[in-house]
Amino acid sequence: ADYAAMLAVNHPNVVLGAAELRFLKPVVVGDALVASARRSGEDGKKLRVEAEVRRDGAVVFTGTFTCFTPKRHVLESSSS
Repeated sequence: ADYAAMLAVNHPNVVLGAAELRFLKPVVVGDALVASARRSGEDGKKLRVEAEVRRDGAVVFTGTFTCFTPKRHVLESSSS
């Protein structure tokens, strides 16, 4: 779901800052899961993303992610 959130932001330098997660139903190894996410708010470089994961059409997980989009990649040297 965090990867889906980062895809929803669609920025090369996206950083995950916080996550509020709810596991609603159990899943087991081998279950086919489908994650989706959408941007639900923006305040400058701070974005809010809502995500959910489904198994057989039923929601098994929801999450709210706070993402940031800095000018430079976090691993890039400040002297570059």
